[in-house]
Amino acid sequence: MAPGNKELTVRGPARGLLLAAGMTGAMLLGDGAQAAEWTRGATLSVGEVYSDNVDLTSENEKSDFYTTAMPTVSLSGKGARASVNVNAAMEMNDRGGGTGHFNPLLNATGQTELIEDFFYTDVFARASQATTDPFRGSGRGSSLSANENASTTYEYGVSPSIRKRLGGFATFNASTQWDEQISANDDFDDSTEQTFNASLLSGTDFTRLSWGVTGEYTTTDYANNAGSGDGQNDEYAEVRVPLGYRINRKLQLTAAAGHEWRDYDAATGNDDDNTWDAGFVWTPSARTTLNAGYESQYGDESPRVDLTHRSKRTTFKASYERDLTTSRALRTRSDPFGTDNPFGLPFDPTTGQPLPLSPDRTFLEAGSIIDERFESSIAVQGKRTTLTLSGSHSQQKREDNADEGIFDDATVSLSRALSGKTTLTGSVTWEGDEDPDGLTSDSMYYDLGITRKLGVKTNLSFWYTYSDRKSDRPDDDYTENRAFLNLTFEL
Repeated sequence: MAPGNKELTVRGPARGLLLAAGMTGAMLLGDGAQAAEWTRGATLSVGEVYSDNVDLTSENEKSDFYTTAMPTVSLSGKGARASVNVNAAMEMNDRGGGTGHFNPLLNATGQTELIEDFFYTDVFARASQATTDPFRGSGRGSSLSANENASTTYEYGVSPSIRKRLGGFATFNASTQWDEQISANDDFDDSTEQTFNASLLSGTDFTRLSWGVTGEYTTTDYANNAGSGDGQNDEYAEVRVPLGYRINRKLQLTAAAGHEWRDYDAATGNDDDNTWDAGFVWTPSARTTLNAGYESQYGDESPRVDLTHRSKRTTFKASYERDLTTSRALRTRSDPFGTDNPFGLPFDPTTGQPLPLSPDRTFLEAGSIIDERFESSIAVQGKRTTLTLSGSHSQQKREDNADEGIFDDATVSLSRALSGKTTLTGSVTWEGDEDPDGLTSDSMYYDLGITRKLGVKTNLSFWYTYSDRKSDRPDDDYTENRAFLNLTFEL
């Protein structure tokens, strides 16, 4: 069946989650996966929530008590020629109806080596919730509020690839990826995307000089089931020749030249441009890397910076880039389980924290977007205390109508082990935005939680959150006090 055929679209949260998990689950049947060593985990959390403004309204606030339940499952297996990783959680409450009642999270990946050192196949499946209208209040966990400003997204795909070493001369890679993204409630347009990539990169024979040729072609087809994509078919293609010269073990100079083609059905005309890049990679130690440069791409020139530094107790990251992306990609940009946290720790369900919305906000309407983004974080880990500061600034410009939106956030969080059984956690988060009409909002969230280990496999936690949103938009201000008592069992 052709990509984009509406018969592929699955309606309803439960059916969509099964569809998203199905392709990755097929990896479990492979010979390589059956011989793998497996790591498994599961928990069940039940809780009671009180909110003095459950609908997040500016007037006529309604208070309510309601019950939540959240099962989680983690599964990891690795064999000689296959690997599978699955993290899944599903939070529900007894309020009934809509996205505020059901919040699924899934991140599942699988890889198998079908022909040794040559042909590979990767599959993935994801499910998460993101803000529907990014310029209106949504709370910070849709299943714990009832204002229904959240959309459930399901995404799955498959990516076969060829990887071949040509001795020490070069390495050849070629891959294609097909994926479909589904809106459970038709809040945004369903879409399919097909990407082709190929590269020929210098091998080990070249010690100082590195070279290559790369190519990419991507087409994105929007179904227009939500009426927000006009059925457009966006295309992007690029050919690039990267070069590098290593001056010494710490410093490498980099450069690239190429050409790109951008074609958007919703915009007027095509855009063809030459591209170039000049920069360097500086690695003063094994713990510090700076990759920086200046480039001309996507119709404009801009700097780029990516800095990382790690020590035993500290992790620092900072980056700035101007990237061509899509609303569909931004909607699922982050891993919902946060495996890319400052210390690389996996999702930990034993804290009993409610499942969050995706931190990545973007336009509801389908289409291509230039995302100019700065991100930075620093985390300090002591013997009993972890302090994290993070922030981001994303300025997004639509390619079809030049609308711009700005999304900012900053968080300070602190976690301290009061004893071997008790942990205290607190955070302060600020979120700000500006819509295409220049209207702005500022939201503050104050969280305080304590978790107590009652037994080997049982944890009790209590969380308090105060939210305060101020907005230029009508009926978009609110305050909320929320208390959450939760009991988690490790199964």
